[in-house]
Amino acid sequence: MLASGRLEEAKHEIELALAALPAEVEVPIELVPEFEKQGRKKEADELFARVFAIHEKVCADYPESAWAHNTQAWLAARCRRQLDKALDHAQSAVRLAPGDSGYMDTLAEVQFQRGEKDRAVEWMKKCLQINPKSTYYQKQLQRFEAGDPLAEVPEQG
Repeated sequence: MLASGRLEEAKHEIELALAALPAEVEVPIELVPEFEKQGRKKEADELFARVFAIHEKVCADYPESAWAHNTQAWLAARCRRQLDKALDHAQSAVRLAPGDSGYMDTLAEVQFQRGEKDRAVEWMKKCLQINPKSTYYQKQLQRFEAGDPLAEVPEQG
């Protein structure tokens, strides 16, 4: 709906989705860029801020939850907002669960979005050391090496 310019219908569906799952990060991850493509920065910012605030509270309530910090960092990185906070959260996730390549991937994505390409590549190589057969990590490494933070994130299938 949003892509086809049916803004009010899209907003209604967004409200329904967030009423059912208020902390669902895929809603802003998918829709913030679409709002931006249509020149609707205000709506993009509001949607992101709404879900980001929920995750900020979760991280504050559960400061030792690697999952919570990782989720917050991933949301911010994918929406290209609050990247300083995202870095703090991603580093916390990796510190709390140092062997988790998924959290390392998030840290790499945050650094890539911050323009820290070399650091992102280093972390992705660590992910590949843990999971050398991961086609997702291989594609992420290629994406980082190509240097375009606006390039699509590969499917994790």
